Amino acid sequence: LGDRASVLGFGHLGDGNLHLSVLGPARSTHGKELLPDVEPYVFEVTAELGGSISAEHGLGQMKTHELTYSKSATAV
Repeated sequence: LGDRASVLGFGHLGDGNLHLSVLGPARSTHGKELLPDVEPYVFEVTAELGGSISAEHGLGQMKTHELTYSKSATAV
């Protein structure tokens, strides 16, 4: 992302949950224009490392197709 954004990671170390905040330029729409560049990368790396993508915060309704990065079609 270079100078287009700052990425902040935080989470729950005890249970291994990681959250990412992608911050775009001051006058951006909260980094939404960066999502097409960020999301596939995050989902692919998560799957490669054996992690999974949580269904919290609307993912199960808004991005069902993204769940297949870490879950089988049967599980989804």
